[in-house]
Amino acid sequence: MIERWLKYLKTNVKNKRKELGITQQELANRSQLSMTTILKIEQGRSVDIKLSILDALGKGLKTKDPLDLLKDT
Repeated sequence: MIERWLKYLKTNVKNKRKELGITQQELANRSQLSMTTILKIEQGRSVDIKLSILDALGKGLKTKDPLDLLKDT
């Protein structure tokens, strides 16, 4: 289950970032997360995904519900 969520997260973060036309560094700045964290998420590498990280990504990507980042689109 977690592997599937990480796969969805990887795809959704990358797609939404590109849709917004922002770089990984810009997303890191907007979400106040490290560039390393953004890279790991977009590469699908295992990271400790906490609700605070999802919330920060949601704000950085301007999503209504950060949990949508874990869903199949």
